[in-house]
Amino acid sequence: MQRSFQRVDVWPNQGDHTLLIAACGPHRHAVACEPNPLLAESNLPGNVALYGVREQVEGLPESHRLVRPMRG
Repeated sequence: MQRSFQRVDVWPNQGDHTLLIAACGPHRHAVACEPNPLLAESNLPGNVALYGVREQVEGLPESHRLVRPMRG
């Protein structure tokens, strides 16, 4: 029996850790929260598509809307 495994990758940039988690198999899932809209809509989705792990990754490309900037 395989257990489901899920991790959150905050500021994944190009998605190295996100891809590593998702590439471990269909029972592994990653939630990518990239607050930079430029990266969230270009590098990360492209790499996820390239490696064919879209089904295991959540939060793309809308993840930058999930993180609100801190006000000081």
